Amino acid sequence: MKIFPYNFANGGEVDITANYGGGKTSWERGRLSIRRVGNQYEAYVRWHIKKEDEILCSGTLKEVVEFTNAHAGLNDTVGE
Repeated sequence: MKIFPYNFANGGEVDITANYGGGKTSWERGRLSIRRVGNQYEAYVRWHIKKEDEILCSGTLKEVVEFTNAHAGLNDTVGE
């Protein structure tokens, strides 16, 4: 999937996977997404059971997409 900066206009987010399992225990699952906060982007997970967000990475859009690719086994790219 190609992710563009305009995907984040007006508070938009890009959901990466609804079944992220990078928690401390094997049963923890959550929705991994990317959002824009000011001039930075964040990869965060919204845990299903705890109902709370955890920021995993922040930086440029390219850095965050590389992080989510590595952790979700994807091959997303950043569009201009």
